[in-house]
Amino acid sequence: MRKKVRLHDHLAVIAVLTFAAHMAHATTLQEITSFGLCFPDQQDTTGGVPLSASGQCGNTVGVTAAAKADIATGALGAQATSNGLGDAGAMAQFSTDVFFLPNQVVPITVTMRFTGSITGDQAFGDLFQAAVSLNGLNFGVAGADTDSGFDVIANGQSGVGPFVHAVVNATGSRARDAIDMTLTFSETLNVGPSGFTAKVGGFVEAAYSPAVTGNSGSSDFLDPASVSFSVPAGIQFTSDGFLAAPEPTTMLLDGGSIATLVLLGRSKRG
Repeated sequence: MRKKVRLHDHLAVIAVLTFAAHMAHATTLQEITSFGLCFPDQQDTTGGVPLSASGQCGNTVGVTAAAKADIATGALGAQATSNGLGDAGAMAQFSTDVFFLPNQVVPITVTMRFTGSITGDQAFGDLFQAAVSLNGLNFGVAGADTDSGFDVIANGQSGVGPFVHAVVNATGSRARDAIDMTLTFSETLNVGPSGFTAKVGGFVEAAYSPAVTGNSGSSDFLDPASVSFSVPAGIQFTSDGFLAAPEPTTMLLDGGSIATLVLLGRSKRG
């Protein structure tokens, strides 16, 4: 019997990878992986090389997977297809360290919008998983076919357990063939005299495991998810990571011009 893998299992894996990257003094990690030897796994700790791969899973014709990750633009995507003869799955993820300068109160929000569609017969286990990460916590959703139909389950609630000081939301279309959701994860950081490093990022996974032999279908989330983080204008920080912009309500207007802070690509502390 297959073991059903839930969202928290992959979040635990991400936590291990994140810790390993920190121990290696890498502030940025992006990675794509497949389940079933669909393509060689790829990892990058520079943030300057977009990752992309696709392939046939387990040498089985008609069973394929693909994934891509580009932290410079905040984009993630994954896709899995099976003709009923085998399992397919892939995951894309990235994370980066954001260092906030000392003695600030920092409201920060990590946002992901992802779209996709699930077509074909009923599948086994999670058809997709997606999450954003902030300050060591992960908030996300998982979608699966059940006896009563397709269902999307959120992982984490505002003000509960480890999210007691956070605000988390998952909104948008949850239709099996028209997923269009936005995840938001907000928290206020009280930065002391030594400054503070918060790790932010996200991941997207797509999988298709036939519920019975012969069931075929696809879980397609290859249209890139868009991940970003935002802080109010005037907050001082540095990062090696992806797009960050101030909250629209804190943009400064001066004589009809808009003063905004946009950090894209690689900026250095100093």
